[in-house]
Amino acid sequence: MARASGRSRSSPSRGSTADCMRMWKVRPGFLCNKHLLGEHVEMHMFAGVLRKGMGVSGYATKGLVEVHNIRKRHDALALKMLRRGMHHRSPPPAGPAFPFRKS
Repeated sequence: MARASGRSRSSPSRGSTADCMRMWKVRPGFLCNKHLLGEHVEMHMFAGVLRKGMGVSGYATKGLVEVHNIRKRHDALALKMLRRGMHHRSPPPAGPAFPFRKS
């Protein structure tokens, strides 16, 4: 059955997924698995945007991302994923967002 707005329940209420990217700034241990994985993906998305030379100033001024903490946040999320028995097979690329790789 269609909803009153004409949209299905699965369609997003906002625009593209880029409109929804954010750094939650919550200890990873408080996140459910779905949100843990989602924020991990978003850290890679922010890194990709920065690597392509695109800006994230709109996200930064709205408090949705701390550019200087993307690497630290990614590592904290990846560690929590591993502790929960998940796999982490997407090492961060070297670049402005991830200036170094841990060995």
